Amino acid sequence: MNNEIVSCTSEGFSPVQSAGELRRRPTLGESAALVVDDSLPVRVQMRAGLSSIVARVDFAETGGLALKLIDTHAYAIIFLDMTLPDEDAYEICGRIKKHPLQQGATVVMLTGNSSSADRVMGMLAGFDNCLVKPVRHGAVSELAAELVRPPAAI
Repeated sequence: MNNEIVSCTSEGFSPVQSAGELRRRPTLGESAALVVDDSLPVRVQMRAGLSSIVARVDFAETGGLALKLIDTHAYAIIFLDMTLPDEDAYEICGRIKKHPLQQGATVVMLTGNSSSADRVMGMLAGFDNCLVKPVRHGAVSELAAELVRPPAAI
């Protein structure tokens, strides 16, 4: 994907057109997910697990690209790889948690390390949950279905 911001819908991957397109908040029955990981196999696996749960999945290969998306669009759930090539994932998580557009977002740590110390550090940084890679088949959709609930009807 060559360091571009992309969106994934049932029609496939497409480049994000403009910041204005991203500013629209999801409405009842819609939700969006962000996957931040530099690994193509992980992004493909995440797309497969999320496509039946959320209306749209956006992808970023770097922390810098993720921060651009976070600044312009609200997400229900954000999957954040711990080993990004350009940014510290703990710092990004803290910025997500403080960002006005992301107040309702659940942030899930993606890590290849299953140590309890890493999980504790992640929780202290603000991560809401953790998925250890390689992710078991179905784990992404199960977790997303549990965490992404439409807002209560008014």
